[in-house]
Amino acid sequence: MKAFYSISLPPYIGAILSTMIGFGICSYICLKFLKKEYDISYKDTYIVLVCVIFATLIMLLAMFILKNICTSSSDSKIKCNNNSYHLYYSRSVIVLFIDKKN
Repeated sequence: MKAFYSISLPPYIGAILSTMIGFGICSYICLKFLKKEYDISYKDTYIVLVCVIFATLIMLLAMFILKNICTSSSDSKIKCNNNSYHLYYSRSVIVLFIDKKN
């Protein structure tokens, strides 16, 4: 996190990247051992790995969106600009539309 902060990037990107690298290295070592010892298929493992990477990218995208919509002040209050109202109303319309279908 400190390395990313020192090169003017948000620290949470460093945390996410280090998590992904650590998870990848540990998974590779474990899967290599299992393949060597027990001749296990990797199909299910690849599916889970893709889901984890996809979820991490969604969290990263959500952080970028929240960074551009909401700001925090020194008194720990979150202030949102007008774009947040558009997101709230569009979410409400989608929920109503889905609710009417059921």
